[in-house]
Amino acid sequence: MDHRVTEVEGVELCVTRWYDNNVVNYLSTLHGCQPIDSVQRWSSKEKTHVLIARPNVIKAYNEHMGGVDLVDMLISLYRINVRSKKYYIKIIFHLIDLSVVNAWLLYRRHCSQLKLPQKNVMSLLSFRINVASVLLKSSPPSPPIIRRGRPSL
Repeated sequence: MDHRVTEVEGVELCVTRWYDNNVVNYLSTLHGCQPIDSVQRWSSKEKTHVLIARPNVIKAYNEHMGGVDLVDMLISLYRINVRSKKYYIKIIFHLIDLSVVNAWLLYRRHCSQLKLPQKNVMSLLSFRINVASVLLKSSPPSPPIIRRGRPSL
């Protein structure tokens, strides 16, 4: 483990490089390296578990990493793929994906509070299909097509 602490415009920054299975870099304004605890890792050289030192910033990240990583993973499962040169179209569809995933997570939380059996809770795919069908049904009917010109037989 290696770390440096500096102050930039009145804000203290701690940069940490932790040598786990791979090198992991962290920059934090909230957590530093202290206190250091130990964690077990598999050593392929020794073919056994060994204890290595883990800085506080790594521990804090591992405790609180679930939210963003989970949402990113769920969005990637059924992403709306749109090919567009306009960047704002991609942002709009990403926000739609994000909204549907957040709504599904709220739905699951609500079902768990009601203590519904897990088999009665919709999957993310069926939830997305259900949302799409409700949105399609709620749209006003399209006007009839008026054909111009000579009628065809």
